[in-house]
Amino acid sequence: MNAKNYETLKKGFISEFEGLRGIMAIWVVVGHMLSGLSASHDLASPNLWNTVPVQVFIILSGFVIFSLLDREHQSYRAFLIHRSFRLFPAYLLALAISVLMLPFAREVLLTSPAAPMTAARISLIDTATNNLSAHLAVHLLLIQGLIPDGVLANSAYTLVGQAWSVSVEWQFYILAPIAYLLLKPRQRMYKLPALAVLIALLASFNNKLGGGYIGQYLSLFAVGIATFCLSKYSAKSTILSILPPLCALPFMQEYTAALLIWTAASYCALNVQKNTTQNILSRILNCKPASYLGKISYSIYINHMIFVFLTPSIISKLSMGSSSTIFLAIGLSTALTIVFSHVTYSYIEKPMMRVGKALSTRKLHSSAATQENG
Repeated sequence: MNAKNYETLKKGFISEFEGLRGIMAIWVVVGHMLSGLSASHDLASPNLWNTVPVQVFIILSGFVIFSLLDREHQSYRAFLIHRSFRLFPAYLLALAISVLMLPFAREVLLTSPAAPMTAARISLIDTATNNLSAHLAVHLLLIQGLIPDGVLANSAYTLVGQAWSVSVEWQFYILAPIAYLLLKPRQRMYKLPALAVLIALLASFNNKLGGGYIGQYLSLFAVGIATFCLSKYSAKSTILSILPPLCALPFMQEYTAALLIWTAASYCALNVQKNTTQNILSRILNCKPASYLGKISYSIYINHMIFVFLTPSIISKLSMGSSSTIFLAIGLSTALTIVFSHVTYSYIEKPMMRVGKALSTRKLHSSAATQENG
């Protein structure tokens, strides 16, 4: 790997991946809005719009978190403090708003023309309100993806439906430093059996836990992790970084779209000397709108369902044709989500990330000072 590209990885910021995150976030907004419109009955697979970008997010998380662990060498406690301040502040605000909106959201769903996701969303709201305290308790801790349906039905998808993946992310944060330690070169041959046992143990619960459980997505995280490792350790050719998603394709056909998107993004992002195709992809991912959306992508993702429910209430007061309604719904929900997410990013997410960074750094320095004094 050439020195310039290695320095890019060391800094921990890859602009193409920031743009990719922004595009995927808007894809989720459009997908969830479409699946709530009656016209989307005509789509071949409305669910496609809700799953592919989240799969890309999971792959990207594997890459980014292992890059962070490799770069900063934080203690386990400092790492979790840092990441908790990344996830929880914006999430808790979205959770509070979503809980308050439950009656309103149900009314909107009942009075709007039936869509592919209407019945499922009403069912989830009813499930949540019938046992609100229990669902709220697990959501507050971001462990909704770890609760079996036999204990609390559909807990991963009730109060903040899209936050099932945030719960998966939180589970990954808890386990990632352990996996990173077991993959480090020193005494790796002795640690790999322990990693294999950990993976097998996680996978053994897949039949007991649902879509908000990390065990269901180990292969996607692995693709991102493998991409990072090859990007860092490949001295001959950065083109090797696209091997993980390409090699995974025959075995992970249900994730084909996400793997191809990741292949294209990493193909242009992890090569400094770019050919014409890579330059075109890089310009798309580096454009200002994509970069801006990438910066606020977490706020977009965690907030967007608020406006997916609010938008039909607004446009129901207008007499418009079916096609006009679709474009207005998508445009309005996306615009409102971006504006609100800019505010939450600026005044909640970003300041809290600084606090988390300061606290984790302070813990790290305090630990180092204690060791020196000892």
